[in-house]
Amino acid sequence: MAQKILGLDIGSHSIKAALFDTAFRVYTLTDLFQSAPLHLDEAPPEEHDIIITESIQQMLQKQHRHQKRHHGIVREIHQQSHAQASASAKTIEQSSAF
Repeated sequence: MAQKILGLDIGSHSIKAALFDTAFRVYTLTDLFQSAPLHLDEAPPEEHDIIITESIQQMLQKQHRHQKRHHGIVREIHQQSHAQASASAKTIEQSSAF
């Protein structure tokens, strides 16, 4: 069964993430993304965990919105292609009737 793995690199400036799809011993990199700057040097050390956690959540939410928008665009293109193919098939049918 396919799974997703999220690898995180929590740096002092930003968080980088790599998303992998896995299937039986095969790992496929599907996406890379990076958080906004963390500015940890401007925050007290006791707030670092909170800043990092919120940054990861924001990064994942942004990625989720991007994926939904991407899938919507792909679906729309597929529907348009299907409609054009149907129209072409009708044109061919009408042309061959003569």
